[in-house]
Amino acid sequence: MTLLAWLFLEETDGAIFHYGVDFYGVHLWVFDGYLFCEFAARSGIYLSPLHSDKLNQGAWNFIGASYDYHSGVEKLWIEGKVFEEQNISTYELNTTGAVRIGVLTGDDRFLKGRISYVLIHYVQTNVNYLPLKYPQTMYNQ
Repeated sequence: MTLLAWLFLEETDGAIFHYGVDFYGVHLWVFDGYLFCEFAARSGIYLSPLHSDKLNQGAWNFIGASYDYHSGVEKLWIEGKVFEEQNISTYELNTTGAVRIGVLTGDDRFLKGRISYVLIHYVQTNVNYLPLKYPQTMYNQ
């Protein structure tokens, strides 16, 4: 599975992408300006989370996370490069329920900023083919 997006962060704390409305499924968040991802198994187990350095405030960040079921490796991506990687074994991921972007029902935090070009792939994706520069022709800051 691969989750990728362009994120223009204005303030901290909030969901970027979240499976499930009233529970924690696979999720990608910003906490205190850091990118945070946690893959959750369908059995209810929360797998070892990934964390980044601070994201750029007031600028576009190309961010993402991936998990390879066959190898058990999860990765956190920033600007097209692997920031953190670890082997967490093989699990069926909890990708059931509704998908929320920018907010989670029942949580007072919501992402302040902009999210664009959200890509969800059900396999690990090579991010090398994706644009690493935000296309300013479509959206001006």
